[in-house]
This record gives sequence, C-alpha cells and structure tokens, in this order.
Amino acid sequence: MLKTGDFQPNPKAKKLTVRKLKALSFLLQGESIKDAARKTKISQSSLYEWMKEPEFQERLQEARETLFHEGLSQLKSAMIEASDVLKKLLKSDDEAQRRLAARAIFDYGLRGFDLQEIEDRLSKIEEILDSRMIS
Repeated sequence: MLKTGDFQPNPKAKKLTVRKLKALSFLLQGESIKDAARKTKISQSSLYEWMKEPEFQERLQEARETLFHEGLSQLKSAMIEASDVLKKLLKSDDEAQRRLAARAIFDYGLRGFDLQEIEDRLSKIEEILDSRMIS
C-alpha cells in the first residue's frame, strides 16, 4: 500500500488531511470510488466532493504522473532485456524463431525511426510557430 506521506505537494500547496491522503492512496492503487470511500471510512459523496477540490485534484494528478514515470522507467529497463532476448533468438536453431525475431526487430526499429522523424518534424514546426509569435 502507498503510504500517506508518499506524495507531498510542493511547499506552497495546501496540505491534505490524513483521510484525504488515505483516499488518494486507495485511488492510486486502482480502487473504485466506492471501495476507496469504504476503505477510507467515508461516504462516496464525500469522496466525490474531495475529488472536486483543486488541492485534491492537483495531488492526485501529481501522484499519477509520478507513478506513470516510474512505470515508464521500469519498461525502459525491461526493453533492454527484451532486446537481448530478440538478439539471442536471431541465433536460434529454429528458423521460424529466427524469422520472428528478425521481423520484430525490423518492425520495432522502423516504428522507432518513424516516431523519431515525427518528433523532429514537430520540433521544427514548434520552432517556426514560436519565432512567429515572438516577432
């Protein structure tokens, strides 16, 4: 379970009560509104009201972003291992396995190349738009 102090907002933000932090923790764990409210020992309507509060919304969003970025970091590490597996499969005695590995490498490589090209083009467009806004 996430601890109630795991997601402290920036110093200027208003602190949440312990109960709100507990509800936040349950929501971050994927609990439904109904279950998060029950486990926090509040009514669903209270939790819905808390979820309308800017401080609660901000903290929930910050925590979700933190968890998302931590998950991405874990996926990046796993991608290195997955790449190693595909490279090993290229040397498999089984021709079908070699073919599948080669195809996967090409497919993912081309997708990565395409995404990088789109990112580069988008950056250039943003630079052009920024320069027009400044002038």
